Amino acid sequence: MGAAFVSLITNSFVACLYFAAEIVFFKKWIINFKTLLLISISGLLMVFFIFLVKVNIMIGIPIIVVFYFLFGYYFHFSIEEKRILLSDFTFSELFKKKF
Repeated sequence: MGAAFVSLITNSFVACLYFAAEIVFFKKWIINFKTLLLISISGLLMVFFIFLVKVNIMIGIPIIVVFYFLFGYYFHFSIEEKRILLSDFTFSELFKKKF
């Protein structure tokens, strides 16, 4: 039991140091319009699915996953990344040996 408390204290201390060192980057990330839009739309989806519509979880999860993929594709990927995603990549290229 003592080792668990020592581990908890150590990990908490390291996490606090990490957060203190990275606070500048966190502020840039959280104040980003795209991130705020995603968080707010996620909250609206949660309210919609929990309070307004009684949806089976097996239907709701795929809807949310598809939404996140579409949102990520249209808002977070650059034009170059979209071009790479939609290129002529085939699975046979994975198995070609490159020596």
